[in-house]
Amino acid sequence: IPILFITAGNDKRVDVDGTSLLSNQNIAIVTPKDPTDPNLTEWVVADSLSVEQGDLSESVRGVAGEFRDPQIFEEDGVYYMVICGRDENSKPMIHLYTTENGDFYTQEGDQKNYKVWTYRGNIMPQTFYDNYEEKFGMSAELPNIAPLYSEDGKTKKYILCFAPSPNTE
Repeated sequence: IPILFITAGNDKRVDVDGTSLLSNQNIAIVTPKDPTDPNLTEWVVADSLSVEQGDLSESVRGVAGEFRDPQIFEEDGVYYMVICGRDENSKPMIHLYTTENGDFYTQEGDQKNYKVWTYRGNIMPQTFYDNYEEKFGMSAELPNIAPLYSEDGKTKKYILCFAPSPNTE
């Protein structure tokens, strides 16, 4: 069954009174209403979020409203999710989350809990910050990690890509 992870943007749920989400951008899971439909024409958004931006008092979580574009890949039974971000100095971040739960939820009675992801930190290399220029943008849009193999298939390295957003400040 195909699964989509989407940016769940909702400006009405921003924390203005201490009772709602801390960020208007979070991550939700979407599944087909009818997995047997060959065109997958209808989709259903889960009742709860998969990943929330988290405690914004921790600078490691970045700036509210800069948390989107999830990309997921699996290696050796571990699922990795990278998410666009921006730090308090208006420099790009790439958040990393992991889970070993390939169902992407736990079940308690009739309720599904989609929060099975563990935050691992910002994976933007320090050399990026050491050599930062304004043309590199404020956030790491559409982050993507992909393996690269040598011709003989014995050596594997990874490439980290993102689209820099323009500085608008």
